[in-house]
Amino acid sequence: MLDCATASQNLRRYGNVQLFVQAHFLVMGIAFWVVAKVLDVAVMSTRVYGEFIGHFPAEWWAGSIILASGLFLAGIIINGNWRWSVCLRLAGASWHVLTLSAFAHGGATAQEGMHLLIWACVALSMHLWLLWWNLGDFARAVRSKSWPPTKPSK
Repeated sequence: MLDCATASQNLRRYGNVQLFVQAHFLVMGIAFWVVAKVLDVAVMSTRVYGEFIGHFPAEWWAGSIILASGLFLAGIIINGNWRWSVCLRLAGASWHVLTLSAFAHGGATAQEGMHLLIWACVALSMHLWLLWWNLGDFARAVRSKSWPPTKPSK
C-alpha cells in the first residue's frame, strides 16, 4: 500500500501554498473568461500580448488557466483518497508552465508587453517550483513498494 505520508511529503508541507496559488489562478482565469465573454472589445491586443497570443481567442487562454488550476486543485483535494492525485498535480503544473511560457513569449515579442513579460516570468517561476515539488512527490510514489497504484485495500 502506498504510504501517503511519504509519497505526498511536499503536499503536506507546502499544501497551503499550493492551494493558495491555484485558487488565485482559478479565480483569475474565471474573471478573465467572464470579461472576455461580456465585454465587446478586444481583451488581448497584439500590442500587449504579441502576435502568437493574439491568434487565439481570449476565452481559450482563460480556459487554459482554468483547466490547469482545476487539475491541480483536484489533485490537492483528493490527495490520499486516490493514489494518482500526484499525476493530476503534475498535469496541472505542466499545463500552467506551457501556458505561462506562451505568455512570456508573447510579452517578450510585443511592443508594449513588458508588464506581461514580468508577470508571466514571476508566475512561471512559481509554477516551475510547484512542478519540481510534485515531481519529488511522484518520484517518492514510484519508489514505494506498491507502485503502480491500485485500489486501496479494505
